[in-house]
Amino acid sequence: MGTLQLLHVLVLIIHMLLVEAQNNGGGTTFTYPPFNATSNLSLGGDSEFNEDLVYGTSQVYLNIGNQASLTTSGTCASLLYSKPLQLLGNNNNSSSFSTFFTFSITGTNTAGFAFVLLPQNHTLGIPGGKLCLMPRALDPTSSKFFAVEFDTFKNPEFNDPSNNHVGVNVNSMNSSVTYNLCGQGVEDCSYLAFDYLSNIVQEFTSWVEYDGVTKTVAVFLTNGSTLQDISKPASAIIEVPVDLEGVMSEEMFVGFSGSTTDMNSEIKSIVSWSFSTSAGTHTQGLGPGGSSPSRAPTSSPGGRTIGPTPSSTGGGSGSTAKLAGGITVVGVAALLAIAMAYKLFRLFRRPQRIFLSHAGGEHEEGKNFPDWLYDKMTANWKLKRFIKVFLDRRCLPKGKRFPDEINQQLAKTEVGIVVVTPEFFTRRWPMTELVSFMKSQDKNPDVRILPLFYKMPVSDVRVNLRQGLWEEAWTRIFGDGKHQIVPGDCRAAVQRLCDVNGIEYHANSLGHDREYIESVVAVVAKIVREGIWKR
Repeated sequence: MGTLQLLHVLVLIIHMLLVEAQNNGGGTTFTYPPFNATSNLSLGGDSEFNEDLVYGTSQVYLNIGNQASLTTSGTCASLLYSKPLQLLGNNNNSSSFSTFFTFSITGTNTAGFAFVLLPQNHTLGIPGGKLCLMPRALDPTSSKFFAVEFDTFKNPEFNDPSNNHVGVNVNSMNSSVTYNLCGQGVEDCSYLAFDYLSNIVQEFTSWVEYDGVTKTVAVFLTNGSTLQDISKPASAIIEVPVDLEGVMSEEMFVGFSGSTTDMNSEIKSIVSWSFSTSAGTHTQGLGPGGSSPSRAPTSSPGGRTIGPTPSSTGGGSGSTAKLAGGITVVGVAALLAIAMAYKLFRLFRRPQRIFLSHAGGEHEEGKNFPDWLYDKMTANWKLKRFIKVFLDRRCLPKGKRFPDEINQQLAKTEVGIVVVTPEFFTRRWPMTELVSFMKSQDKNPDVRILPLFYKMPVSDVRVNLRQGLWEEAWTRIFGDGKHQIVPGDCRAAVQRLCDVNGIEYHANSLGHDREYIESVVAVVAKIVREGIWKR
């Protein structure tokens, strides 16, 4: 059984065991990713599942723009857990719940999104400042909701403090309490939403905890992702008494609602989501807890963490389910989770070695391109933890012999990137590297070669090879019998390079090296992901 198949089986077993434990324990707990159409999730409106190229997981996009042509008032999108939750305990008291989720917002400050509890499977309402929570028809029974809004638009009619704020809402778009992410007295900023052209996608993680005993809501926020081992802040940005008995029904639905205004674009990405209920008990926090955020929101009012410091998912008030022999279901699930975590550690602990082979170029762009590509790959926070890129003029240690270091790096190479320029095929070391890539691939088929036909299309390479235009240079460099490479090796390597599906530079369609580099990084990310799962 391959690694990916084994992990899928482990995840399925753990999921089944946890469901059994929940059925016996009186609470509900679920954790995503993976996000997909078979994972008890329902999407509404302008939303879709999207696979992540690097992590091999997935996320959900809200307000991706597919409906922009259908309305000039904005779009609505929702992500809901498809099964109704029992959040009313004895004597109609509201159950405690805890959730945390990682998200990002890319685009203009145009509306935002909200974490929501609804008494019905979400009917998309009015877009814009109402975040699609208020129904188009004035039906009092359908306008009941609890929401924590992450708002990116200032609506004076709702007394919003700024165009980037967090608010707690109960049956109304006028928040019971708000926290101004722009800072006290500042009405305009881009704290949550980042523009497409900035090349920066900032991820945030929020915890929302409701204590059914003290009837208190606490909201925490920090920058960073749960995939990066971030910790819950020590202090809440919002802590406010809220009685949800006027909202709760026998069955409730939980999830997210996003919106845009007019024709503006603002994509929300839900990267991870965990949720837990515990009937009749104090809140049991989910996820990582502990230290203060590295980028805490400005002018935090302080507050306290509801319940004990979170370290595991919330439990229930019932007995723990057991298997034969007295072994608890949760214990078995924990052992399987440890086994899966160890396997993942084995997968990700060693970065993949990428060798960037080039010959520079006659013009400044050609000379700088390898450096631009190196910087883009090593600056990509999703990619850089999984790769170790070698570029001679960036990575050669001072005082070491050039040939020895190059040969050592070539022996470790798992992905060889060849920057094809007219000069490449007449230089000693670029051709040495190309032949080495091919020989490594002969020994290990998992070695990948990615040709970038940057300043020379593959058609021109084939013509020059057929006409023998490089034979004289190869004979001059490798024909003296002092090298392990002979001119025939060069000829064969170039022929094989032309047969590889590379990436061509089309100036008319892409228009700029920046777009070309971004397309290259996307392909490298896919190759890296495939390489990880083959280990």
